[in-house]
Amino acid sequence: MKKTMKKVLAMVLALAAVLTIAVASVGAATLSDGTYTVPVKLWKASSDGASMAQVIGDNATVEVKDGAITMTVTTKQMEMMGITGDLTGLRVSDGKGGYVDATVTSTDANGLPTAFTFPVAASDYESGYIKVQEKAKTSIPVDAMDDWMDARIKVDTAAAKETAPTSTVDVLTSASKSDSNPLAKILALFKK
Repeated sequence: MKKTMKKVLAMVLALAAVLTIAVASVGAATLSDGTYTVPVKLWKASSDGASMAQVIGDNATVEVKDGAITMTVTTKQMEMMGITGDLTGLRVSDGKGGYVDATVTSTDANGLPTAFTFPVAASDYESGYIKVQEKAKTSIPVDAMDDWMDARIKVDTAAAKETAPTSTVDVLTSASKSDSNPLAKILALFKK
């Protein structure tokens, strides 16, 4: 009877651990390996508030692999007071005071970028703000738009949604491969 109770208790604890890991990974600032959709907005560089030039889509795709984070943002045309604008270039903070060009991953029929992909430092993702520089083309020449402008991408890390959820079997399989993992030790009880 004691052996059966130990196995039942171990199973309950293992299930609770798996559910905790699954729930914690979605919506937490630090993401486990997988692909996520996360709400984003273009934000002012040095003050809290949305930029007037909303030239990125409302959601980004975030891919996490072995702790490395890659983000893809789509572009959209901005319209303000009869002036339209399109994002033509995007640079992302390298974490050392400089910027690196984001990769254009798709363009429209006119050759304008429709998506940019770039690496993101885990600390920047977790902070909820990614420092960027943007360049836009407007329908009416605006001198300020000819230069790179500082901005931030605000990332709603709490609203990240995994688009291809890891199955419980995958979690259990990966956990059982590590002898140092507490979940692996609990699962080992089932093998007895």
